[in-house]
Amino acid sequence: MLRPLKPEEQSELHTRGHLVVEDVSGPALSAGVQAGDVVLGVNGAGVSTVADLRREVARAGHSIALLIQRDEAQIYVAIDLG
Repeated sequence: MLRPLKPEEQSELHTRGHLVVEDVSGPALSAGVQAGDVVLGVNGAGVSTVADLRREVARAGHSIALLIQRDEAQIYVAIDLG
């Protein structure tokens, strides 16, 4: 489950991301996505809303590369969608 970051949260986290992971299950959990991760992009496309993320996932097919910010690091997480 994702939710939009509040402007003050963006400032506190020093991020340009707009979505934060609140709860993780399924393929994302298996791939290592964690609550608190900030989603920056999917397959090289930036995402600002949950609708953006859903659109990019729908285009992707069977797997995605999710760019996340965790603490001060930006990492890609490969997720097999099945």
